[in-house]
Order: sequence, then structure tokens, then C-alpha cells
Amino acid sequence: LSCSATGNPTPNVTWTRSGGADVLGTGETLTISDVKISDGGCYVCTAYNNIGSEANPASVHVTSTTPSGDTFASNITVIEGESLTLNCTATGCPTPNITWTKHGVSAALRSNITTEIIHQIASVQKSHAGRYTCAANNEIGTVSRTLSVTVHSAPSITFITANMTVTEGSLVNLQCNTSGSLPLNVSWSKVGAAGALSSSGSHELSSITRAQEGTYECMVRN
Repeated sequence: LSCSATGNPTPNVTWTRSGGADVLGTGETLTISDVKISDGGCYVCTAYNNIGSEANPASVHVTSTTPSGDTFASNITVIEGESLTLNCTATGCPTPNITWTKHGVSAALRSNITTEIIHQIASVQKSHAGRYTCAANNEIGTVSRTLSVTVHSAPSITFITANMTVTEGSLVNLQCNTSGSLPLNVSWSKVGAAGALSSSGSHELSSITRAQEGTYECMVRN
């Protein structure tokens, strides 16, 4: 910032912030290194000698897209069917345009000139998993952050052996097919009996007897 002053005797020059008493510098030039948003505002140049003084203001307006105290959603793990909210807050001057994209695809999921933008998914599906990027830009520059969304599926049984009537002494194979996010823990048990019969989706009953008659249950967990 420059401030030229003339007078007789030659005046001294000081710099202050408007409303402040601390002297920031002396002389006709005030240099601010590594300018920050907080450096914006009104500066006052005051020239004085033993005859009198005169003050003139200078306004400094700082533009920036560098996030300062901004919020970007962290990596997220969500269960299929639940809701998902991605939040991104960015500041800048001029106000930045904030955009959410997925896998770098140029088509925006959400875009607006604002300081905060939220992308919401009411019921998450496996297809919603991936990398999402929030970018904030104005004519000064661009800043972006990327996060990963992982979608887990609850376990389910896709096939189970139907009710059957068998001959004593025959071989019976119980089959339980499952789906869901790995690792899956599958087991067979007999209703009313203690403990699991097997720790897989298949259980074989060889030379079956009447004592083995009953209801069998397949359980899957993750």
C-alpha cells in the first residue's frame, strides 16, 4: 500500500488498521507478506508533523478459494437401503461454485454457487458405492476433496433346500445359498438341539434315522 505525503516540515507517515491503535508500519509504503483473508479490511495512512496531521483510508479486499475451517465429508460406510448424506462447505471470494461428482464424471450430481452444498441419497444401493469429489471454484482457482463411499449389503438367503420326506437310511443333503457383504458366516442347526451342525452352506446327513427327523435352520451373519 502506498501513501504519498508532502509538508513543511517533512511529515512522518504511519499505518494502522481502521479502529485500531497499533502501528503496523511507518513510511510511505506498507507491505503485507503472505496475504490472508484476515488481512482484508480498511487501513489508515496518517501523515503528521508539528503543524498538524491528515489521515486517509485504503480498503483491501482479499480473494481466495483456499478452504478455511471448511467441512468435507469423510470416507463413509453405509448399509444398503439406508440414507446417505454428503456435505461440503467451502468459502471464497467471489463465492465459489461447489460441485459434487462421482468417479470424475463431468455431469454434476449437485452444483450451485453457494458456501455449502449437500448431496443426499434416500435409499443407498450397491451402485452408489465409489469415489465422490467435491470441488469449489471461482475465477481465482479451484480446491477439491475426494472421499470413498462403501456400501455393505445385509445377509440374505437366496436358496434353501425345500421340505422333504425321505426313506430311513438314505443320504440327505441340506443346501443353503446366501448373499451379502463378505465375510459371511453360514451355519446349519437343528431346531431344539444345542450347537451348530456345520459352519458352511452345506450339511450332509448320511444314513438318516428317525432320531434326525425335525426342522433344520440355516443361519447367515456378517
